[in-house]
Amino acid sequence: MPTVGVGAGGGRDVRGAVLAGQIDAARATLSAEEGPDVVLVCFDHEHYAAAQRARRAAGVGAELAAELGDDLQARIEGLAVHARAGRLVPFVGAGVSMGAGLPSWVGLLDELIAEAGMEDDRAALDRVDLRDRAALIQSRLGAGELERILLERLTAADRVALQHQLLASLPVTEAASTNWDDLFERAWRDAGAGRVAQLPFDGQTGADHWIVKLHGTVRHGQLHGVVLTRDDYLRFGAERNALAGIVQSLLLTRHMLFVGFGLSDETFHRIAHDVRQVLEDGSGIPERTGTSYATSLSPSRHTVTAELWKGQLDVVSTRRAEDGEGRAGTAPAARRLEIALDVLGMLSVDPLGHLLDPSFDGALTADERRLAEALRRFASEADPLLPAAGPAGRAIGRWLDRMREH
Repeated sequence: MPTVGVGAGGGRDVRGAVLAGQIDAARATLSAEEGPDVVLVCFDHEHYAAAQRARRAAGVGAELAAELGDDLQARIEGLAVHARAGRLVPFVGAGVSMGAGLPSWVGLLDELIAEAGMEDDRAALDRVDLRDRAALIQSRLGAGELERILLERLTAADRVALQHQLLASLPVTEAASTNWDDLFERAWRDAGAGRVAQLPFDGQTGADHWIVKLHGTVRHGQLHGVVLTRDDYLRFGAERNALAGIVQSLLLTRHMLFVGFGLSDETFHRIAHDVRQVLEDGSGIPERTGTSYATSLSPSRHTVTAELWKGQLDVVSTRRAEDGEGRAGTAPAARRLEIALDVLGMLSVDPLGHLLDPSFDGALTADERRLAEALRRFASEADPLLPAAGPAGRAIGRWLDRMREH
């Protein structure tokens, strides 16, 4: 649902009020127990931020918090603090792309077994490590045919998933992924990211955003640097140390958010092991020692995994006891994960946005409007004084410019 009439239309001067009206109408539609989802289509970052402020002012945040529960809501609020400070880095796994119709890693190998005519060997293949299973499939199909099938499968998705869009809308400029597809990059560009560099295949010069593609990627209709078999994984250690170093640096200096990633990947274990050693020995970073440097959000229940990574990686499941086990519990837990990412986006919006633009007053609470009026009076009186005020004037001018830009 787009916001009609706030561009060149008659609602330009009351954009906040139009947004508030839309949100009220959407909430009325959703009052039914099984109502549809309503997606607000925003024109740019400014409009998106105003829509998120209007949702919070209307009480949508409180309603969604009740859906998540106190513990999950608290985790999301902590992640939002990292996002607003520019410290959050998404790590996008295969589970995210499943929402766009692509298979999981195991599901892809199952499809390849059928393509290779190895159905009679399935029971024996199930007992083989996934990387060796991939090597056997490659041997049967041939490298060229395997690449053709993979490329056909990875480019079949004509849309991105909701989780791609929710992650791409966060205020982040750095990301990492083991996915071969480029769906997250497409979602990022659709969200206004500009040029997105895929490392190591692009340089960062002129790029607004960048993503480390640890296991290769689809580029210009071709596969590049794909990591699939055990030999590929072993070569990673020799050829991709620079990529691993980037991810290690992000783990040490940022807070990484894993979504759709099972934490069993051999490459990630090598990277995390080195980071753990730095944090645990005497040369570690004092303020990071003993604290989680990343969070994993998953619809699966990972009790053992959480214990394994305790103190380094916060493993958070969106599944509840009432959801049930196995496939029966996946749908409600996956839905809760999408709600959690939606709340994260709402809480991550710059809180200074739109306070100097009166056309968005309708999206603010009463207290925010009073604060906005005071700030506008200050800005009006301060602007003429800034050029002669030296360094202090320039600093205040930059602060006012930042508020006007958002």
